[in-house]
Amino acid sequence: MTSAPTVSHAADLLRELLGDRLLQPADANFPAAVTVWNGAVDRAPAMIARCRDVGEVAAVLRVARRCRLPLTVRVGGHDWAGRALRDGGLVLDLTGMREVEVDPAAGTVTVAGGVTAADVVAALRPYDLVVATGVVRSVGLAGLTLAGGYGPLCGRHGLALDNLLAAEVVLADGRRRPDPRARAVLGAARRRGQLRGGNPADVPGAPAAGRPRRDGHVRPGRGGRRAARLPRPARRRPRRADRDGRLPARPAG
Repeated sequence: MTSAPTVSHAADLLRELLGDRLLQPADANFPAAVTVWNGAVDRAPAMIARCRDVGEVAAVLRVARRCRLPLTVRVGGHDWAGRALRDGGLVLDLTGMREVEVDPAAGTVTVAGGVTAADVVAALRPYDLVVATGVVRSVGLAGLTLAGGYGPLCGRHGLALDNLLAAEVVLADGRRRPDPRARAVLGAARRRGQLRGGNPADVPGAPAAGRPRRDGHVRPGRGGRRAARLPRPARRRPRRADRDGRLPARPAG
């Protein structure tokens, strides 16, 4: 009976694939790479794989599966529970995948898996377009979208997930699956509980609908348009009983 592959074996395979873009605890820049938004999170992954393209993402997933390593995905690291990190696990770091392609004629934008809200807003600004994002510039757009994606434009254009047109998904076995029905598929998966902070699937590229910027100048890190104040519903004054415990009749109308 053969023993299970070890962390060291996975490190050898990933070092051959990524070179110095594989980070381990002994590396000088490892502490910065495991720092996330919630400073209370203190976890120690075994290694971090910094990918540059979808092919590397697929290869890292295959290594993780072969070596039975728990896997997490990290972009902006804004999950409040710090689920981008896991003790003894392999972190799939997409922060180097920052490509943004804009099709102004079609009104769409295609983003790589590591793109942040600031990246996509900056790329769309010359075309006078915006896209549904959150309100913090360093949030990863893929993770935001998988979680629904609430932001300043959702009242007019819906959630970020509502604006997702398609996605290329890398499955846990490393297979790449372009899916033009991404919004329906990901939405159904989320309702079934298959999309949680554990990052069971990776979305390294996804086109989304751009919107005319006439809705207001939206900058990540600042709020969008100020929400209109809604009128409060009218309230009836409570009826008070008299000394005998009888309630007065309600007025007509």
